[in-house]
This record gives sequence, C-alpha cells and structure tokens, in this order.
Amino acid sequence: MSAKSGVELRPLGKNGPLVPRIGLGCVPLGGGAYGVALSDEERLALLDEAYNIGARFWDTADEYADAEDVLGKWFRANPEKRKDITLATKFAIRPGEGDVPNSPLTLRRSTAARP
Repeated sequence: MSAKSGVELRPLGKNGPLVPRIGLGCVPLGGGAYGVALSDEERLALLDEAYNIGARFWDTADEYADAEDVLGKWFRANPEKRKDITLATKFAIRPGEGDVPNSPLTLRRSTAARP
C-alpha cells in the first residue's frame, strides 16, 4: 500500500513499476461519447482531486477527444507531480472501422507530443 493514500499498489506486468490497483480512466475528460466536456477549469480541478486522493495510474488514448490536451495542461501546471503519475495510453482505436491501423507510423503519430 502507498503510505500516503492507503491505495494498494501492484506491479504493472511482470517487472513494471508499482501502480495503484485502480486507475483513472480519462475518456470522460474529453467529452465525446460521454457527453459535453466540462470546462478546462473543472477538468483540471478533477485531476487535482484525483492526484490528492492517491490516483497515480492514469489511462488515456488519442481518440478521447481532447483528454490528452487537458492532461498536458495539468502536467505543465504541475511539473513536479509528473514523476508520480504512471500514464498509460493506447492507439489505433477507430470506432466503426474494421481494420486496426497498427503500423509503426500510426504508433508514432498517435503518441507524439502536441504543442
């Protein structure tokens, strides 16, 4: 368990870092399929609260509307906290399409940092 939050930690995979057992799914940050997104102020406050209660494993994807942009804003505003967050992402999610574009080029484009 994390001494700070009381959240149980487990290794990610066989030899990965210790992460909380429950992660923060960031798809609702972007709105999209989950309705209209909250304001940036509200979404940043949500991430502040998640951090404050011990959420340290955050999951996102390039298809989650602007969720990655909001995460970027939070990390820029809290650079000292970045080291505490394990950030998971995925790519090639294309709702409604039959093929999964999983080429190396798609991976690079999907995970590239945006300004």
